[in-house]
Amino acid sequence: METLNAHLGISPETNLHHYTSIKGFLGIIESRQLWATDLQYMNDTKELIYAGDLLNEIIIENYKSHENYFELSELFKGGIYNSQYASVFGISFSEARDLLSQWRGYGGDAGMALCFQPSKLKAIAEANQMQLVKCVYDRDTQIKIVSEICDHYAEIYTEMRKENPKFDRSNLSEMFFRDLQLAGAIIKHPTFKDENEWRMISQVFDIVYEMNQPLDRMGFREGRSTIIPYLNTSLEVDFKDNDRDRRLDLGFHDVLIGPTGVAELPWRAVMNFLHTKNVRYSQITPSGVPLRGAI
Repeated sequence: METLNAHLGISPETNLHHYTSIKGFLGIIESRQLWATDLQYMNDTKELIYAGDLLNEIIIENYKSHENYFELSELFKGGIYNSQYASVFGISFSEARDLLSQWRGYGGDAGMALCFQPSKLKAIAEANQMQLVKCVYDRDTQIKIVSEICDHYAEIYTEMRKENPKFDRSNLSEMFFRDLQLAGAIIKHPTFKDENEWRMISQVFDIVYEMNQPLDRMGFREGRSTIIPYLNTSLEVDFKDNDRDRRLDLGFHDVLIGPTGVAELPWRAVMNFLHTKNVRYSQITPSGVPLRGAI
């Protein structure tokens, strides 16, 4: 799985922005946390399903003539089925600053965005046992990642079957679906490529069947049509700054105010709020995206 492992080793080289609503921004500062949402409940309706679609294509194209086609097909499709009972939690960030589609997707007409330096964001991820990874939009790379996962487990399956034709495949299926779930967490449909998204993702959790779970970090919030699970992600990390600024450093340095028809009021309110909460920031910047009222 060389391509996937190489991609997981990429580090961001530019600032990353977390877009949210005003309510979300207030909650982040008050709680000093970000909420990592179960990826199956993200705004994109194709989250994780898209990787399964790619897998189905690869099974048909690459394994139809394989001597163990039916067994491998059952193994791979079992991975898709099992993924329904497991969770990967993620927080979205974008390389794009002041992007209209992000305001619409996360903040509406009155959103906020927090700008993080890569080094501080990586420190936050490590402190919360998570990893910061770049999403993959290129279809050829996506197919290569999923194909290598399939080839890896097809080779293991073939060797184990030679040793014992009746071996228990459940453990192998579980290992496969965990790697597929990890890949699915960063594979996004090419139409979203302008977002240049990075994600801070957790490991794969099976909340129902596994005992070692982060239950103390789990929470549930109200969604538009369902309850949405999330994982608390603390922003209170020792960044080892040597300056004399005694304000609380939550990792971000710039606050971007989304498009609004009100000029000075949002800037003043955000400044007063952050000072009241003793939270450090470098600047507060209004969006440059023009707002058009209803016509």
